[in-house]
Amino acid sequence: MAQKGVSFKIDQKSLVDLQNKLKKAGLNGKQVAGQAMYTLATHIGNESQALVPVDTGVLRGSMDITRQKSFTQKTVRAEITYGGPSAPYAIVQHERTEFNHPKGGEAKFLEKPFLKHTEGFPQSFVERMEAEAGFTTWTGGTY
Repeated sequence: MAQKGVSFKIDQKSLVDLQNKLKKAGLNGKQVAGQAMYTLATHIGNESQALVPVDTGVLRGSMDITRQKSFTQKTVRAEITYGGPSAPYAIVQHERTEFNHPKGGEAKFLEKPFLKHTEGFPQSFVERMEAEAGFTTWTGGTY
């Protein structure tokens, strides 16, 4: 099954301005973007932990955040996954909103923090990159 992702387009002027700043400072734009993406993924993942349904605690303990290892590609990625070998179980728990979770947690445990933290994209991500590069102080919220 092919993996689905979310793509955003960044305003060309904002991106050109940021690229110029990064170049002037001697910073690698892809590395700054990669760090900003990993920071965002870490905050989304950490927030999702409080929402993961609990039975034995195995699902909550299965979260993995993977950062892109190489910045030679045109894309910048970070992945948040749950379930490992039990990913089908994680998907059912994530998608089935009618399930009752008496020990805590809820459906859409990853989707809810994702939507919260990506509100204002892509401009908020450009601002996050500026903060990662040390040009500004992050004022855009929790991440």
